[in-house]
Amino acid sequence: MPTISGETYDQYNSNEREFLLKQQLGRRTVGTFTNDHPHTESQALQVQTELTEQAGDWSSDAAPQLAGSRFDSQLIQFFKLSSGRVLSIGQVRVSAMSGDISRTSSPSLTSKDVRSEARNFSASLTNVFLMKRRDPQTKHLLEKAQSLIDALLAETSRPSQSAPQPRPHQRGGGGMGQLWVKLDELKRENDDLKRQRGRSTDEHAGSPKSPKSPRSQTQIGQVETLTSDLQKMKAENELLKTQIEKLQTTIKEHQKISASLQDEAKRSKVALEAAQKTAKKAREDCKKMEASLSSAKSGKEPVKQKPSSPPTSSPGPAPTPPPKPAALTVTSSPKPTPRPRTDNRHTENIGEKCRPSNIAVAFTTLESQEWMDAKESLEDVAEEEPVLKFLCEILMSSYGASSAILKSVENVISHVLSNPTAAVNMMNGVETDRLTALPTELSDLIGQKLRATYDKISTADVAELAQKSSDAAPELTSHLSQPAVRKYALGCGALTWQMVIQKPPMRMSTGDSHFDSERHRLWWSCNHLNQGKDRSINYFIWPCLLDYEGGNLLMKGCVHAN
Repeated sequence: MPTISGETYDQYNSNEREFLLKQQLGRRTVGTFTNDHPHTESQALQVQTELTEQAGDWSSDAAPQLAGSRFDSQLIQFFKLSSGRVLSIGQVRVSAMSGDISRTSSPSLTSKDVRSEARNFSASLTNVFLMKRRDPQTKHLLEKAQSLIDALLAETSRPSQSAPQPRPHQRGGGGMGQLWVKLDELKRENDDLKRQRGRSTDEHAGSPKSPKSPRSQTQIGQVETLTSDLQKMKAENELLKTQIEKLQTTIKEHQKISASLQDEAKRSKVALEAAQKTAKKAREDCKKMEASLSSAKSGKEPVKQKPSSPPTSSPGPAPTPPPKPAALTVTSSPKPTPRPRTDNRHTENIGEKCRPSNIAVAFTTLESQEWMDAKESLEDVAEEEPVLKFLCEILMSSYGASSAILKSVENVISHVLSNPTAAVNMMNGVETDRLTALPTELSDLIGQKLRATYDKISTADVAELAQKSSDAAPELTSHLSQPAVRKYALGCGALTWQMVIQKPPMRMSTGDSHFDSERHRLWWSCNHLNQGKDRSINYFIWPCLLDYEGGNLLMKGCVHAN
């Protein structure tokens, strides 16, 4: 505690001495005593006790200085508020010399008096601020006391309409302490009840059995949403699977078409190379013929040139030749030259549709289309090897039938020309062994006429003749009525008829016994690593195409070789 000297007290006026005592009281009475603080009287008693002790300290420390002072005692007023009103005002007299304290009850003051005294006290505190500079702690306490008094004034001046009647309080801390303990117990019980109620409310709200629970409704809505999304995803998945299957099927078809186009391109390339070789050879032959013709012309010119002047060795007159009789005058005519063939193989008449180059292209198309369809239709009937042999046999038999038809035409024409009256009774019982061959010019003329009408041939008759002359197994020939096989047989008849009406006729070869990479190509199931000539041919899958017997190779054949 700070020591207060006697000179200091002489300098203070009455308001300052009053403030020093109330400063100590303000340390314990800062705040608002309302109904929320039921222990107001106990706090007031505690403040009185501390104030008594402080007064004793002052009396002992400042006894010499306070002797003979006009300040005998100071009235310390403290306000006790409960339910928004002033309870009582006590007076504590402090003896400056002996330090004893006596409490006397003063007559009760009205609220108006209390408010006026409080305002005066607050005004004196303001004067203290202005009169002398204080230390920070003292200044803080003074400000706190002033704010406390202002708050109490504002609280007491507020009208209370429903203020309850004050109950008499027992002096003493025992009863108030029990009330505080009871209040704490009630608060704890209240908190426990609140927690239990909140827990039960949460459980009831989260229960799936309650149809009104927002959480359960949210969960049900989420489940329904997920179910609908799952159904949509399944439907989309099925649709995508269907689209993938369609795309795979389309890709396979495109791959087949691409493979067939590649094969056709390869065959067309081979046919083009063969045609180029043939054209080159034809140009060379043409040059040779032109050279021989020019040499023949140059050899005839010296023979035609004779000396125009007679010899001058004889001095006598020249003898007159004997006159030739008019009856013996003979006019010499030039020797008839053979008519050139109009279907020379070294050249082609591009005006005719039925010519070797077009036939080579049709030969390739027949293999890549009709032959492939017929092979696929017979895959379930027999093994691969018998089917391949059977299809090749159909082509070769068709060629034989077409050759026989052409031979019959020539024989009939020869028979009619040699015996015109036999035209009435021809066809039946005709012996063709004693017939003579047609002249070359007539045969060429017949070939031209047949090539002009090559598409008039009955391919069904050709196919029927080929079936009769075929050596294929009966279990395969019984399937000639299938659409794909029937179409292939008709295509073979039309193609072979165009071959045989050429002059000389085109040929197909299946008589090779050893593999030759220049003439043959291996079947896809054979080993392609070794394509030497030491490989023997097992059977032909597709024959070789020649422009004539022993002529140039137009298209390679396909074979199965070891």
